[in-house]
Amino acid sequence: MDIDNIRMLASAERAMDAGHPHVVLGRQRLMVAAEAMDEFGLVTGQTINPTIAVALIEFMMSLLAARLAIRKAATPPVDGEH
Repeated sequence: MDIDNIRMLASAERAMDAGHPHVVLGRQRLMVAAEAMDEFGLVTGQTINPTIAVALIEFMMSLLAARLAIRKAATPPVDGEH
């Protein structure tokens, strides 16, 4: 893992320390989008099980895909792209 990845992780830890939405799986905090917290009725700092973790990952992936599709639709194509 390079220094930029370590800095990114440290930034995420600081954000969670400051109250950014997160859940706990085992002993590991996982940063979660507020939309996912609302969707599943979770509260920051709540302990979750692996089943909930999988559902969160699937929800976050669909959220990311939707956001990328919106961004792609709003970005004009570069020469040679369709």
